[in-house]
Amino acid sequence: MSNTSIENDPLAVPSGTVPERKFPLLAGDKLYAMEIAEVERKASKKDENVGLLKFTLKTLAESTSTDGDVIPPGFPVFHNWTYTPTGGLTAVMINQSGKEIMDACGIPADTMVSALRDNLDLVKGKQVCVKLKVRKASGDFDATNEVARGGWLKAAPTA
Repeated sequence: MSNTSIENDPLAVPSGTVPERKFPLLAGDKLYAMEIAEVERKASKKDENVGLLKFTLKTLAESTSTDGDVIPPGFPVFHNWTYTPTGGLTAVMINQSGKEIMDACGIPADTMVSALRDNLDLVKGKQVCVKLKVRKASGDFDATNEVARGGWLKAAPTA
């Protein structure tokens, strides 16, 4: 046990007075250079028959939060790519979004979109440019960053 007196202990505060932790958000409607740090195949939480890839993207440069705070490189953003047609999501739509991811990764156009689903090493570690947006808080979920629709880009990031 430490000999720190209560007067000098920064943790000697009632837990009820500590503000809730807020996960920072990157500024939206902006391009970011990111690395695909992880990719894992999962089943949808809503329907175990629906498959998806969960991407963990990490920023490559220092960024700014929506509150103006500095966020160091390595800040994570998560993206799900559903590869099973479900509800209003058609095979054509899945192929289009898969193509965007593959194009952003520099994968040759003659590569089958199914390779994205079947070979996770195809994209893991790739540096990409994505346009992020802020998805507003809804229900029990806080606001979060997500890749904007059509946000996987071939262009080099401007910020």
